[in-house]
Amino acid sequence: MVLEAGAESGVSSPHAGAVRAVLRVLPLLFLPMTVHFPAAIFVYWLTSNTFSLLQTLLLRIPAIRSALRIPAPPPIPPPDPTGSAPKEGILQRMRKSLAEARASQSAERREWQRRNHLTMAAKGPLRQTFAQNPLAPPAAPAPPPAPKRPWKETLG
Repeated sequence: MVLEAGAESGVSSPHAGAVRAVLRVLPLLFLPMTVHFPAAIFVYWLTSNTFSLLQTLLLRIPAIRSALRIPAPPPIPPPDPTGSAPKEGILQRMRKSLAEARASQSAERREWQRRNHLTMAAKGPLRQTFAQNPLAPPAAPAPPPAPKRPWKETLG
């Protein structure tokens, strides 16, 4: 009932009807699970929902809204008269949303690294940024090559 009473104050969306239908069916689906809950939970839910419903209904009255100095909700913009763009399917929207989330995460990671690069450099082992390590002990020199003895190969 709170959903129905406050529906006009929400954001308009092309999926609002489907969401409203799902929210109407959910209480019926949860009823078998909530039958065994303690009575105190139901008393809480009842009082909370009653106050929410009263608040929503009272705030719909323009005189109360003006007395409390609450601005009127913005009008819903009319649909585009030139025609609407083709609707995307759910998979395309999910892919687009995933790509945007990845790009956002990548940008946040780069920004964090840019801000904290000096802090990260001061912690942990040093990274090698040179071809040969000047701090490493010198390697043992390789033994000189054995002298060539070509007569051994020919004479046996």
